[in-house]
Amino acid sequence: MVGLVFFSCEQDTKKKLEGTWTMIEIPSKGYEENWEFTDSKIIITHTNPGDTAVPFKSGTYSIKNSTVTTDGDGMGSSGVEYYRGNFEIRSLDGTELILLRKDIGLQYYEFEKKQ
Repeated sequence: MVGLVFFSCEQDTKKKLEGTWTMIEIPSKGYEENWEFTDSKIIITHTNPGDTAVPFKSGTYSIKNSTVTTDGDGMGSSGVEYYRGNFEIRSLDGTELILLRKDIGLQYYEFEKKQ
């Protein structure tokens, strides 16, 4: 019964996470970074002002114990893995997503749901 409860919570979290999230960055990097979560894939795009979105990273993700784990060759970075790894969900509702990552130093990611 306990396994069913965890599976149900993870499915609820996945449903809330699905969609496109715009990263809030201060100061701005000069481009918009969006993280799109589908049923099992993640696609990260960068969009310069006046341009169309350019795919930057893509891979798969899973959710377990309030942690989003991203993986796949397309999520890799040279040097430190900024996009591939474990991101703790600190807050997730209909409009706000906050992720925290501790394995490469403390990394804080704040997003708002794109309409």
